[in-house]
Formats: sequence, C-alpha cells, structure tokens
Amino acid sequence: MRKKGIVIKLISCFLVAIIVPLTFLSIMSIQKSHSVLTDNMQLTSFQTLKESKNSFELYLKNLGQQLNILTRKNELKHMEDSGSLEDNVTAIEDSIVAALKTTEGALRGYYATNSGKVVTAWYTVENGKNIPHHTLENDDYTDKPWFKNAIGSSYRSGVYAIFTEPYIDPTTNRLIITVSQEVKANKEQVGCVAIDISFDEIKKFVQNINLLNTGYVLLANADGTILVDNNRNTFIKSSLTTLPNWNDIKDQNQVNTQINLNGQTVNVVIFNDEITNWKLVGVVSEKEISDSLNTIVYFTLGTALIGIILGIIIAIAVTTMIKRKLNYMNKAVSDVAKGDLSKNIQLVGNDEFTDLANNFNKMITSVSILIRNVDSASHALLKSSDEIATISSETSDSTKNVFAAISDVAHSTTNQAHRIQEASIHVDNLGSILAETNAYINKQLSPGTQDPLDTDPSSVFNDIFTRATASTNIAITKVENIAADSEEVAAAAEEVSDLTKNVNQSLIKLDEHTEELKYMAKDLKAALSHFKLKE
Repeated sequence: MRKKGIVIKLISCFLVAIIVPLTFLSIMSIQKSHSVLTDNMQLTSFQTLKESKNSFELYLKNLGQQLNILTRKNELKHMEDSGSLEDNVTAIEDSIVAALKTTEGALRGYYATNSGKVVTAWYTVENGKNIPHHTLENDDYTDKPWFKNAIGSSYRSGVYAIFTEPYIDPTTNRLIITVSQEVKANKEQVGCVAIDISFDEIKKFVQNINLLNTGYVLLANADGTILVDNNRNTFIKSSLTTLPNWNDIKDQNQVNTQINLNGQTVNVVIFNDEITNWKLVGVVSEKEISDSLNTIVYFTLGTALIGIILGIIIAIAVTTMIKRKLNYMNKAVSDVAKGDLSKNIQLVGNDEFTDLANNFNKMITSVSILIRNVDSASHALLKSSDEIATISSETSDSTKNVFAAISDVAHSTTNQAHRIQEASIHVDNLGSILAETNAYINKQLSPGTQDPLDTDPSSVFNDIFTRATASTNIAITKVENIAADSEEVAAAAEEVSDLTKNVNQSLIKLDEHTEELKYMAKDLKAALSHFKLKE
C-alpha cells in the first residue's frame, strides 16, 4: 500500500482547518447579511413610505386649504342675499381662478348653492396671459356626491374638505377627482365650493415615489380597490383583497409585514391616509435584497477563495520547510541505522526541530559512549572467558589427578582390607587349633596319666594356651580395627570419587558456558565493528 506523504497530509489538514471555518463563517455571514438586509429593507421601506405619506397628506392639505380660504369669502357666503349678484359672481370667479392658478392639475372650480345656482369658473392661457372665464347656471348640484358628502364633514388632519374617488370627467373625458367643502353663513350651510383636479397629478405623485431600488407604491381606496397601479406590479392585481391577510390589516393605520405572494416573499408596507381614507401601499420583493445579498455572497465566496488559495500557498511553504528538515533528519537517522554514529544534525533556528536535532545529537553521543563501553566490556569479557577456560582446564587436570590418586588409595585400601580379613580368618583358625590342642592335652593329662617329667605339663600347656589365646584376641581386635578403618577409608574414597565426578561435570558445564561467552563476546565485537563512532 502506497503511503501518503506528509506534505499531502499537512496540506489536507491546513485546507480542512481553513475551509471548514471559512465555510461556517460564510454561511453565518450570508444568513446574518440576509437578516440585516431584510430588516433594513423593512425599516427603509417603512420610513420612505411614511415620508411619502406625509408629503401626500401635505399635498392634500394644500388643496383643502385653498377651499378653506374660498369658504371664508363673503361673495360666496352672501352671493344671493348681499350686494349685486353679478358683482358677487365676478368676485367668485376671481377667487376660484386664483385658487386654480396655485393648484397643480386644477381644471375648474364650482360654487353651488342650496337654491340651485351654480357658478363655474376656469381660465385659459392666451398669448401668455391667463384669461378667466365663468358661467352662472341654474342647476341643482345638491345630489352630486361631492356636494352631499361635503355637508357636515369632520375635521381631519387640519382639513374639512372631502375628496371624491377618481371618475371620468364627461367634459374632458379625463380621470379626475373633485375636492369640495361646504360654505356656511351665520352657521348655516348655504352651498358648496369644489375644484376638479386631474387625477394624473396624484398618479404621478404616487408613481414617482422611489421605494428603494426595486420597490413601488400603489394607491388604494378604503375598500382595497387599487386607484393607482404600477407597471412593475406583478403581485397585487386590481384589489388589496387578494392579500392573504387582508382581513387582519385592512383596519390598521399602518402595516409592515412580509407576505408570500406568487411563491416569493414580499415586504408590504401600508399607510392609511386620514384625509381621504386612501391607502398608500409599498411593495418590495426579495429581489431588492437579492442583488445586495448576491454581492455579499460573491464577495464572501471570493474572500473565502482567496483565503483558501493563501492557505494552500502557506501550507505548501510551511510543509516544504518541515519536509526539508524532516528529510535532513531522516537521512541522519538512516545513517545511524546503518551504523554511522559519527555525524551531528546541524539545524539553524530556535524551534522544536532544533531542539529535536540537539537532543538527537546528545542521544548519538550517549550511544557512542555506551558502545565504546560495551566494546571495552566485550574485550574484558573475552579475556575473562579465556582465563576462565585456562583455569577450568587446569582444575580439570588437577581433579583428574586427585581422582586417580584417590582411586589408587581406595584400591590399595580395599586390597589391604581383603588381606586383613584373610589374616583374621587365619588367626581365627589358629585360635581354633589352639583350643583343640588344649583340649587334647588336657585329655591326655587327665588323672591316671603320668608325665615322666617332674614338672606338671598341663600347667605349661595351659600357660602357653592362655598366652596364645590372649595374643590371638589382641590380634583379632587389631585386625578388626584395621578392617573398620579400611572400610571408613574406602567409604571416604568413594565419597571423594563421587565429589570428583561432580566437580568434573561442573567443570564441563563451566567450559560450555565459557565457550558461549566467547561466542557472545565475538558476536558483540563483530556487531560493534559496524558502528562508526565519533572521535
């Protein structure tokens, strides 16, 4: 099996140590960025639409103030009951035209009385001059929505005027709204003043609201019907009632929520206008943050890639340096394995490799000293083995001589014991003969038998027998003692013989061990001869 190089292992470890944290940090960074961008989008769109709503209310207040000023004119309050009608109508014309000139998108103005008189005023531009016009008609406008709804209207954000929903003007065929306010004289309602305004102005205002980069604003009435749409609107069609949570948010003055529309998460901001009760609806899709998020993702991935590349470069540089030192040390260790203990590892630096090299050099020095000591010990062991072999040989020879001498002594002692035993037997036989002789003589010298000699022969033989018997007994005792001593000598000789045999066996084993020590000492010297030691 092919082994993996340390460079590959270290680079793999470096890559894992870099890629895993970078991946984790990238994911966390992207998720955090998405959360922050979403929060910023919600906050920014909310604040932007709030400012737009305030601007829209300011525009509506300006329209309401124009009408509020007109309602304070005496010519409107007392058109029919004070002064000349014609003069009053002319004054009404001037007042309405003045209001029209200061109101963007204003088309015409009305003043309708409860009695059925209607003054319509407008102006045209001819040769750069504003030319006022008016008509006085007898017509009942009290049934018109803008007239009926204006009567008794409440005060809302500084405005009494009411605003109609957009409708088609039959005269110009344009989409317009009518702003109207009741006129009172002596606290009695006497009529209504109104101005027709092109809805294009409001539409332009709404569509020009920039809600971040991709968002847009819609204008809807209180029922949710969209009054001003946007070309970029792909989520809400014709009415806000299509929103899944419309019933929950329709009565709220302001809403900032995320809704899933057409498979996308959309941030919806709604502000309710108190003057018209219309709703400004801001819509921002995820695409708003996706572009920014993609930028962050690309930047994060690019940074991670640069980090990985730098990590690889650093890993290769570090591992190459480590491998170079390891190869140098590996060669030194290989030389030591081959028996060369004469070299030191020379590394420059102040790191763990330098410490390892210094410790390795100390180890080689210690091993060299140890080998020299072992070599000296092997010389001494070989010399001692030779001396032990010589002593063992001399001891064996001496033991053999002792064994031979003891064997001779034992043999001589055994022969002497046999001869003494034979002498003892002859002495016993002599005693028997003497006893028989004594008995015979006593028989012959019994009473009745006379000895021709004067001396009593029995006494002579008795004396001789007694002496002979005593001498025989002494001889037997001495022979027995000598025999006993001979047996003891033989037994001692036998023990010495056995001891000599044991000594010989021990010497043989000693010779065998001595030979083994010689072989071991020679093998050790041969092994040590392969080492090349430091001088």
